[in-house]
Amino acid sequence: MFGGQNFNNMGGTLGGPQEDRHATGYSFHMIIDNLTRLLITNLIAILSMVPAGIGFSLGALWNLPLLLLLSGVVGGAIAGPFYGALYDACLQSYRGFPGRWFERYRKVLRREWKRCLLPGIVLGLVAALSINVLDNVQSGNAIPMGMFASVLVIWIVASAVYLYLWPQLILLDLSLRNILTNARLMAMMHPAVTFAAIGLQTIYWIFMFILYPYSGIFMMILGVWFPAFFGIQIIYDKLDQEMQLEKRLMEKLEEDGE
Repeated sequence: MFGGQNFNNMGGTLGGPQEDRHATGYSFHMIIDNLTRLLITNLIAILSMVPAGIGFSLGALWNLPLLLLLSGVVGGAIAGPFYGALYDACLQSYRGFPGRWFERYRKVLRREWKRCLLPGIVLGLVAALSINVLDNVQSGNAIPMGMFASVLVIWIVASAVYLYLWPQLILLDLSLRNILTNARLMAMMHPAVTFAAIGLQTIYWIFMFILYPYSGIFMMILGVWFPAFFGIQIIYDKLDQEMQLEKRLMEKLEEDGE
C-alpha cells in the first residue's frame, strides 16, 4: 500500500506488501514490529482500569452487588476513552501503518474521549454483571439458571456489538445510534467470524479470571491489547468489506497529518 520499505519511528520495519494479511507469520511480524506501541498503550489502559478493578475486587470480597455496578459505571467512564485509543493503536499495528504513533494516540484520545464515555460505562456494567456471576460460581453459591442465562446472553450480545463498534467510533463521524445499528447489522451478517472473535475473547478473560490475582502479571504484558488485536485479525476482512476500512484508515492518517 505504501510501496517500498517502510519504517516506523521506533525503528521497526514494515517490510512486505501490507495487502498480504493472510501470509504465514503476518500477525506475529506486526506484533514484534509494533510491540512498543502495544505495550505502552496497554499499560496506560490498564492504569485507567485500576479504579474499576479496585471497586470490583471490594464488591466481590464484601459481596456488594451495588458496589460492583457503581464501579462498573465510574470505572467504565474512566477507562472507556483509553480503551478506544488503545483499540486504534491495535488497528494501526495490525495494518502496520507508519507514523508518529504516540502523537496519533494522543490525538485519538483528545478527539474521541467524549464519545467513548457511554460505551465504556455500558462495558463496565457488563463486566460487573459477569464478575458477580463468576464470583458466585467460584464461591459455590447457587445461581438461578435464568440469571445465569441472562448474563450470558448480555455478554454475547455486548461482545458482538463492541467488536464492530470501536472501529466505527474511531474512524467514522456517525452518531452513536447509527454506529450501534451498523454494529448490530454487521454482527448478524457475519456470524461465523463474530462468534470466533467472541469465543477467543471469552476464553481469554475467563482464563484471566481463573488465574486472579496471578493474572496481574499477564495483564501487564498481554493485558487488553492481545484480545483486541486478534479480534481485529478475525473480523478485519468483514470490516474492510462493509466499511472500506483500509480507505478509512488512510483518510484518518491524512487528517492527522501522518
